Amino acid sequence: MKTWKGLALGVLMLLLLFSENTISAQQLGFTAEQKDAMAQTLADANENNLIGVSETGWIYYSDADGTSRKRYLDGSQDQLASSERLLFFAPPTGYFTRANRNMNVLSIRENQPFLNKLYDKPEYYFFFKSGNSIVYWEGTEKKKVKWADEWIFEYTKGNVKIAGLDGSGAKTLFKDNGNLDYYSMYINNGYLYYVLLNEDRYGGELFRIGLDGQGRDENTDDYLSGIASNAGNVPGGLRFDAKLGKSYDPGLVINNTVFYQSTDHKFYRINMDGSKKIKLSDNTFGNIIDGDSMYYVTPIVNNTGKISFNGPIYKIKLGGGKPIQLTERRTIFLTAKDGWIYYTYENNNGKTILERKKADGSGIKQHVMSEQLDDYYIFKLVDNWLVYSGENGLARVNLDGGHKAVVKLYPEKEWW
Repeated sequence: MKTWKGLALGVLMLLLLFSENTISAQQLGFTAEQKDAMAQTLADANENNLIGVSETGWIYYSDADGTSRKRYLDGSQDQLASSERLLFFAPPTGYFTRANRNMNVLSIRENQPFLNKLYDKPEYYFFFKSGNSIVYWEGTEKKKVKWADEWIFEYTKGNVKIAGLDGSGAKTLFKDNGNLDYYSMYINNGYLYYVLLNEDRYGGELFRIGLDGQGRDENTDDYLSGIASNAGNVPGGLRFDAKLGKSYDPGLVINNTVFYQSTDHKFYRINMDGSKKIKLSDNTFGNIIDGDSMYYVTPIVNNTGKISFNGPIYKIKLGGGKPIQLTERRTIFLTAKDGWIYYTYENNNGKTILERKKADGSGIKQHVMSEQLDDYYIFKLVDNWLVYSGENGLARVNLDGGHKAVVKLYPEKEWW
């Protein structure tokens, strides 16, 4: 890969989230045992260094010195991958994060000239693999920019195209005039969804176009971000949240209905033709879809007059309606999965309690664990494993409280 593309790889890995176009264990036909093994391996992965997952179950990552390595889905066969030519989600900009949930990795063979061209040429960037096709960006205009104290020529405008893996049938899906939000791109049910940002770069218009180049639709002009979902989040999509900071998800589409956060900070559902726009909640936090409902917490004002988002947890049906309050106490909402909500609160001894509660109104709840968490509590959800930062470093625990173990991150040190 060109040197400056290699430098971009160094700043690439940050927040990783699930997407319906991400490689899934179900799509790959893995057994239940293999899926659980992959979940455990990814639960121990340092997502700052994670590159992605191949269709054959190899997990690629960057070692402490920036060298590419891979290990198999069960954590075995850890080996160098520096000789492999890898394609992965990489937007055409010098600085970027791995915020897009697409975690596909392609290891290119010598007898694949078209894929090698995407790897070698600075005007090409790989976005997604969809079946036997590949969606990529082809630069048409570039400018001189300063990057890492050096002046380079960087492509800023181009075309988003699709072709067969051998380059056959190439066609332009749409033009990028420099306002494409690369991280919003997302494939669902034969359509590519994308956002063209407003002039102030805050929010924009959500479009979709068929992968055959037909049927371009504008959905809404007030799109800010998608809504998280924990369905099918193995192997590619690590759900990762930090106590501080915020990440934006790609769009979430269910049965041709888009669920999103608007530029007015409210959450909506809207049909793909732009009709039947329904508000699901106001300015809320932690919004996650599980099954047929969305879960969230509401803002409250603390004793110092500051707004925080650790109020009661609510759920609302995806079709809209009246929200249902699920908790009374002040909690930190983590996630919702398979009909359970997960949240933490502090007891009188300063210990953090992790509980889960059935969201069906039965009142059934279960203690998962108690521990003294660090001041910058983080967690990530990988299938049925929750990774969290405790008093003795990172640990993982099964969602039912079983099989608690210390995490030994690979790689052990950050390259920076």
